[in-house]
Amino acid sequence: MTVKAVVWDIGRVLVEFDLARIYRESIPDAEERARFVAEVVT
Repeated sequence: MTVKAVVWDIGRVLVEFDLARIYRESIPDAEERARFVAEVVT
């Protein structure tokens, strides 16, 4: 199988990606999760 096309979704138009969603179960508090993503992950 050969690759015929590559799609770059630079503006997150085709695939929605929310980093906070990954931590939703482990950090249930929305404010704490937002702080964690802003200060620790990024």
